[in-house]
Amino acid sequence: MIKEILTVALTLSVFSAIAARPNADDIAACQNGKSHGLTTVTEIPFQELSEEDDYWRGYTATTVEFKGKSIGYAKKGDAEGIAFNRRVYPIAQADPTNMPRSQFNDLVKRGSIGVIQPSDWYWLKGKQQFVCVVTNRSMTKAVPILFLLNTGKDKRVYAVEGTAQ
Repeated sequence: MIKEILTVALTLSVFSAIAARPNADDIAACQNGKSHGLTTVTEIPFQELSEEDDYWRGYTATTVEFKGKSIGYAKKGDAEGIAFNRRVYPIAQADPTNMPRSQFNDLVKRGSIGVIQPSDWYWLKGKQQFVCVVTNRSMTKAVPILFLLNTGKDKRVYAVEGTAQ
């Protein structure tokens, strides 16, 4: 009986993690900043900014109000994160989906990627909802890195290496 319960719990947790990942429509919509397939895109305007020194656990955050949530970027020392609804989701803990973890960790460690630099921010709505941050777009020779924060129950950040445009 216990073995069956553990098997069901493990299966549900694996299914939950897979279901929370962005799909191809989400990734294409995020990178291009326009709706793709079943995923619609709304730009998150960063005009009326709020800054808060102790937003969450020592992080300083710069946010906007969007869809009734505070959304933005946060910093604590060298650590950067996505601020969402009074919490911070560190990019160093993002789940890299199409690059090796070691490569992603090296990019974060060197400061080659981050959400504090000029980025494009979008709200994606499809089968799931994500806050999407596109970095490196203004750098001509850089490949964009996309960060997608699942706004559902499983608040996880995914890192996707985009394609050069």
